[in-house]
Amino acid sequence: MEYTVRGLSKLSGVSERALRYYDSLGLLCPERLPNGYRRYGSSEVARLQQILFYRQMGIPLKEIALLLDDPEFDRAAALLCHRQSLCRKLTALEKLIGNIDRTLQEWKGGEKMSDQERFAGLGKAAVEKNEQAYGREIRQKYGDKALDQSNAALSKLNKTQYDAIMQEGEAITASIAACMPQGADAQETQAAIARHYAYLNAHFGIHYTYEMYAGLGQMYACDPRFTAYYERFAPGLAAFMQQAIAIFVQEAGAKAE
Repeated sequence: MEYTVRGLSKLSGVSERALRYYDSLGLLCPERLPNGYRRYGSSEVARLQQILFYRQMGIPLKEIALLLDDPEFDRAAALLCHRQSLCRKLTALEKLIGNIDRTLQEWKGGEKMSDQERFAGLGKAAVEKNEQAYGREIRQKYGDKALDQSNAALSKLNKTQYDAIMQEGEAITASIAACMPQGADAQETQAAIARHYAYLNAHFGIHYTYEMYAGLGQMYACDPRFTAYYERFAPGLAAFMQQAIAIFVQEAGAKAE
């Protein structure tokens, strides 16, 4: 079946303006009729479906264009990864809905919930937040197993435990920020970085090798979302942490030899 811009907009829910923008990017290019109108065929409809899948995964439009036009890109594997992510979201939502239903029943005079039941699903919410914010980058860098282990560890926490771990992390980060005037190689800085390394290994279900930790430091400085988080503590902290972590890893590696 063939569609005009308006027809495809109604079918897909994508605005006409967005479809024209996709055309200008070379992302979704329909046939042009002699009268200047755009005509979308079955191949364009299928491509738009793929575009919307990847948009839900948080992939930028320009990157989507490169992926779809790359003959070596495994679309089936990418779609399967997206499906797995949606299944994790569904599981988390179902558990959270169950918690809400149990709470409402208790308020109506039903069975009293245990303290553990009160926090069922709330750890899953933290996992989902972590997955949405950083999941794609971490899976690409360290693989599915590493992030799945981290998510499994977080999902077992109740809200009090999760908040305590987050507060500990913020305190360590603040201590690193306080060391900035002394330099990345200062003894106090390196002690704070050692605490940070131990903190990550203790709470997130992953054993960070020194190589992985160095890569994490690079992400702090290069990924805008990580950078924005650390810049809240002090301007330039993300780059400072990258430098300090690199020194820590180099010295730890030398000691291990």
